[in-house]
Amino acid sequence: MIINALLGGDLLPVPRWRQMPVPVLLMVGSALGGIVVAGLARLGVEVGARHRSADAQEALMLAVARVTDVAVIAPVESELERYEQARQAVATAKGEQ
Repeated sequence: MIINALLGGDLLPVPRWRQMPVPVLLMVGSALGGIVVAGLARLGVEVGARHRSADAQEALMLAVARVTDVAVIAPVESELERYEQARQAVATAKGEQ
């Protein structure tokens, strides 16, 4: 079509479908198809990202819980147990029991 216009005539036959040149229809259809495929790909990426984000958040929460148990709760419970033993020893030494 463009080549025909540049060369100044109908040197190459241009197939038509319903009065529209087929190359133009293919170009427009390809552009629209690309937009549709890009939109579907974006949806797929968003769904996958949400799923992976949820998995990562769950793994992070489990890791934080484990570290909290080991680094905070266990030492505090141990210290409270030692405090209770010392309190009972003081009470026994005073004869309060």
